[in-house]
Amino acid sequence: MSGNKQFDKDVAIDSAMTLFKDKGFSGTSLSELEKETKLNKSSIYNTFGSKDGLYTACLEKFRLHYTSQALAKLEHEDFKTAITDFCVYLFGGFDNLEADQGCLATLAALEMGAQKTLASKSIKAGLDDMLACLEARIQKAIEEKQLADSWHPAQLAAMIVAVNRGAIVLNRGRGDKEAGHNAYRALLSMLFLNQ
Repeated sequence: MSGNKQFDKDVAIDSAMTLFKDKGFSGTSLSELEKETKLNKSSIYNTFGSKDGLYTACLEKFRLHYTSQALAKLEHEDFKTAITDFCVYLFGGFDNLEADQGCLATLAALEMGAQKTLASKSIKAGLDDMLACLEARIQKAIEEKQLADSWHPAQLAAMIVAVNRGAIVLNRGRGDKEAGHNAYRALLSMLFLNQ
């Protein structure tokens, strides 16, 4: 029997995710990750390859759980219900700013999006997935006459993502959720103004 300690990789990722959300990638030291995940440096490197690898694992888990649940809301047959539920799910995360200082993917994009790292590839993949899902759902809504054909699917998808990401920045910057909620209210009002 080897002397290697066994640990739960998901628990380590969850612990690191909390730290990265609070302090960002650059603001999080390896010693803080060791303390938070209860792993030593060699375990972090052996399991994740690097600090960037651990950060990427956090982003992937976030995307697989939180983002996929948001995108599942778009499957509703009625577009107004689908997009409203999607937005409600996203801004539902704003309800406790003390416990949750914003979307890990958004914070990561602000900090690392332009860099050439594993994490930046994950950030881009997450955004591409969200944009593609929204664009397809918008196109379907236009074809089914649930949304005016004056909307351009790629442009509207980009606006919805921009409102989501901007609302997170507003909430974090102001320390409250009202401006973020107002951004979503305006988006939904604009989408369904003539219906």
